[in-house]
Amino acid sequence: MSTRTRRCELRFSESEYAHLAEKAADAGLSVSAFIRHSINHCEVRACPPSDYRQFIRQLRRIGSNIDQILRIAYTKAPLQVPDLKKTLADLLELEDRIEKVYFGDDL
Repeated sequence: MSTRTRRCELRFSESEYAHLAEKAADAGLSVSAFIRHSINHCEVRACPPSDYRQFIRQLRRIGSNIDQILRIAYTKAPLQVPDLKKTLADLLELEDRIEKVYFGDDL
């Protein structure tokens, strides 16, 4: 008796099914075996949090600020300490927000 007792119905367009059947044939598998193999050997990653794009935007902005400050430092112009402190504070605040999103308030 087969151990596969559960059924799952999928619907494909003609072109989708043709593509699936072609991939299965190239792999030397039936369509069913190809789907099972794909599911068993596929790594699904969790979606990033909803604030992901905002975090990236802020990190790029802070990185740009740091880059501008370093360019000034390399030209031996006097550094603006308040600018450095503000940029560092922004970076630390963003780090705290990222930790809260990924790890919760349990830290």
